[in-house]
Amino acid sequence: MILVCPSCATRFNLDESRLGGQARRVRCSRCKHEWVQAPERTAELPPAAVIAEIAPPPPPVEPPEPPAFVAAEPAYMPPFEPERPDLREMLPPPLSADDPLAAPRREEGGGTGVTIGWIALLLIVAVVLGALYVGRERVMQIWPPATQAYEMLGLVALPPGAGLAIQDIAAMTTQAEDGTPAVLSVKGRVVNVSRSTRRIPPLRASLRNAAGEEVRGWDFGLPRQMLEPGESVDFDTRLDTPPAEALNLVVVFTPPPQR
Repeated sequence: MILVCPSCATRFNLDESRLGGQARRVRCSRCKHEWVQAPERTAELPPAAVIAEIAPPPPPVEPPEPPAFVAAEPAYMPPFEPERPDLREMLPPPLSADDPLAAPRREEGGGTGVTIGWIALLLIVAVVLGALYVGRERVMQIWPPATQAYEMLGLVALPPGAGLAIQDIAAMTTQAEDGTPAVLSVKGRVVNVSRSTRRIPPLRASLRNAAGEEVRGWDFGLPRQMLEPGESVDFDTRLDTPPAEALNLVVVFTPPPQR
């Protein structure tokens, strides 16, 4: 007889005599599935005999009907309010002004730490200021704008016109034909050659003889008092009746007048 595995559909050729004329349990050698196999002659039995060996399926069980509920009006329940104890009865009485515990307690050592911190900060500031004062020449050399700050604080005495240059000086004497005294005209310009704004001090024109001694000199100012870096301003000054012994002309900066 031909057997077919219900699980993997593998077909086998089995000698029916091995079943012994009754249903036996067999197992598939491929998928190991087991089932009960009856001999083919069982199929020739009347349908009633076959049906007698198979238990009828149990009748379907209908689910029980849910119980009917009767709508009822909700009962009134007051809101839940937990009991709150009176804190005034639980807290101790307040401390009086005479009670030593009422005064705030200061942490031991707190004031000492703050004092030490301030002293250290003052020492650091003093060291920095001292270094800026002692090394002011080096500071002005590295950072030229610091020169103006040192001047304002009176910590440095720079020569008049520091950072400025007098250039393109030209002198010319004119003599009138009517015999009037000659006039000496001096022209030039002042240039800011520094990297910061500079104040222009008064200028002095000096006429000198062959020995280098001044025989006539006069001070004059410029229409501008401040020059930005790289800026310049022209000047033109005159002297009536210059001395005959004057051979050289020098224009220099002079200290500003003391107020």
